[in-house]
Amino acid sequence: MIVDNFRLSAHRGAQLVAPENTLEAVKKAVDFGYKSVEIDPRMSIDKEIFLLHDSTVDRTTNGTGDISSLTAAQVNELEIDTSAYSELKDKILRVPTFESVMKLASCYDIIVNIDGSKMNWSDTDFTSKIVGIVKKHNMWSKVFFVIGNQKQRSDFLSVYPDAIVSWMNSNATEMNTTLTQLKDYQNAFLSIPLSLATDSVIDSIHAQTNYFQVYEVNTQSELNRLKSKGVKLVETDYLLP
Repeated sequence: MIVDNFRLSAHRGAQLVAPENTLEAVKKAVDFGYKSVEIDPRMSIDKEIFLLHDSTVDRTTNGTGDISSLTAAQVNELEIDTSAYSELKDKILRVPTFESVMKLASCYDIIVNIDGSKMNWSDTDFTSKIVGIVKKHNMWSKVFFVIGNQKQRSDFLSVYPDAIVSWMNSNATEMNTTLTQLKDYQNAFLSIPLSLATDSVIDSIHAQTNYFQVYEVNTQSELNRLKSKGVKLVETDYLLP
């Protein structure tokens, strides 16, 4: 995955101008100049993969219930809440499939951060489907999977050793252990929150790898500091490129 130049990542897409985890949020991210997006895959009861942050559809759509208990047909009928977006309030938006987002992303120079906290990455039925979709759209070298659960990460890597997988670390006392683990895997990535990204921690990471991202960055001053420290991938909810 190429991160030689700085990339600002849109958390759940460009939430400032479109509802999170929608095709419109990804399209707007590209239009505004983001070079990366973060998305949240979840699966319906009949194994279709959609984008949804919450376990239920209640907050972001006109429906109710856990997405894992709904069929794909039921999810496809849901309408995304666009009330906070004046330009979209009269437009019907649907919960997008994971494949539709991969197809869209494949048309652009954009990295996709696949949040792995919502699914079981030890489930080979799920992982084979999601990997199949990524590879179908030639995005394998342009996605990374953030998998915090150590066992699930190991299980996934045992099947897909060439996957780019991020170790998420939010604990300063575990940083040395995490950096040691990264040495054993050529495609390892690292994800840390802004609260951990002090200048000294960034320096220690740079001594091991340039492949890391800092997330929860929502002020221009912090973004400027991270760029000055040579951080190449930063995730934000609100800042524009």
